[in-house]
Amino acid sequence: MRFSKILKNLKRKLLSRPRLVRVFLIFFLLFAFCFLLYSLFPLIKTVKQVVFDDKTNTLKETNSRTNILLMGIGGGTHEGADLTDTMIVASITTKLDRLAIAPPIILISIPRDIYLDSLQDKINAAYSLGKEQGIRLVLPKQIVGEITSLPIHYAAVFDFAVFEKIIDRLGGIDINVPVAFDDPEYPVAGKENDWCNGDFTLTCRYQTLHFDAGPQHLNGARALQFVRSRKAQGNEGTDFARSRRQQLVLAAIREKIFSLPNLLNVTVGWQIYQDLKSHIDTDFDFSSPNELLKLALKYRQAQFVNIVLDENQFYNPPEDYRGWILLPIEGNWNEVRQFIATKSAQLQP
Repeated sequence: MRFSKILKNLKRKLLSRPRLVRVFLIFFLLFAFCFLLYSLFPLIKTVKQVVFDDKTNTLKETNSRTNILLMGIGGGTHEGADLTDTMIVASITTKLDRLAIAPPIILISIPRDIYLDSLQDKINAAYSLGKEQGIRLVLPKQIVGEITSLPIHYAAVFDFAVFEKIIDRLGGIDINVPVAFDDPEYPVAGKENDWCNGDFTLTCRYQTLHFDAGPQHLNGARALQFVRSRKAQGNEGTDFARSRRQQLVLAAIREKIFSLPNLLNVTVGWQIYQDLKSHIDTDFDFSSPNELLKLALKYRQAQFVNIVLDENQFYNPPEDYRGWILLPIEGNWNEVRQFIATKSAQLQP
């Protein structure tokens, strides 16, 4: 009772003294501002280091470039959960002028159906075979390096569950779909081994997808369908078309992450960091969010430039025990390596 009287008296005195109220509010706002600065100090310090102080490069490199192999897997417990549906080499320059726009990031899509005698399997099995041999990241890095003649410094494997989750955290992405397509055999998650109550056509395992041409706003699930569709009718059913779609989605994710609302949203940034940390297999150092933030800030304005290996470098032989595969046109990797080297040279500053 006595305490309530004290509060009432304090309230009455404050209200009777407008000047005192103003002083109190000013001190309160100053305290709140100082607390906010203290909370953001690690972020502010990292930004300062990247923009003004950081003159060193901690990334592995060859001839001032770092090459990172990005791989996406379906995950789960079904057969083929560790097969990489997506294989993209991201090549970045380590020569950066802090006051200028960063040079483009070159994205090189590797078709998943390339067959290699050294593996006795398609290239999308390299990560799975590497896990069995205890060299899960080493093997795909070695194989892709052999094909492209590029040193692969890092590798990162993510499952598509985190891909979907990150896009939803960003509020979806915006894509300009270049060509309309239908896919009547898109797999239904969780029904990969369903016997469909004896239906020998196994139609319950699949659903039909349709994408219109033109601007589309995609949530995580829809974006996942866009990049994983493999049975679309016409040219959109090829590995090469899918590679182009995957690169479109990567560019859209990058644009959304660096949009002003998401860039200023510390909570979303921290959630995405935690998502990546818990759903990724990589030899890149994810132990400190500051290192990831440094890398993102350095390349925040860099544009994506796409290199897609296609029918000019590969052919599809008649099907045999190896299934539907792609082989290099000349029987070796010279054409592939030359194509990548020429295109990359044209794109580098």
